[in-house]
Amino acid sequence: MKRDEINQQFIQVSKTDEKTGVQYHTRPLAFKNGVLYLELTLSRNQKYEKSYRQMAIQSAVYYRKSNYGFEAALAAKISIYTRNDDAGVELTDSTGHSLDSIVGIMFQDGILN
Repeated sequence: MKRDEINQQFIQVSKTDEKTGVQYHTRPLAFKNGVLYLELTLSRNQKYEKSYRQMAIQSAVYYRKSNYGFEAALAAKISIYTRNDDAGVELTDSTGHSLDSIVGIMFQDGILN
């Protein structure tokens, strides 16, 4: 099976913030040249225990350690989208999502100084 076919098999994964009980959603977009591309969708009106960056890194580590075949990932690029419950906001697409930030990380397992 080709890597592109594998990429299209994944669906959104919902996780829950332990302290606040608020859900957020992640899904893999692609895996190319050792880089794992993820999408993280958060609610703009909710409070989270962790920062957006912490949740992005946690999601990337989750997918890399999971059984999805991403253990060879060297880096991850996570696009963080915020969902606004008010549908009439400018700079959003038809689903009410807007790109908030992009986080890039390199996995450093086994790198010696």
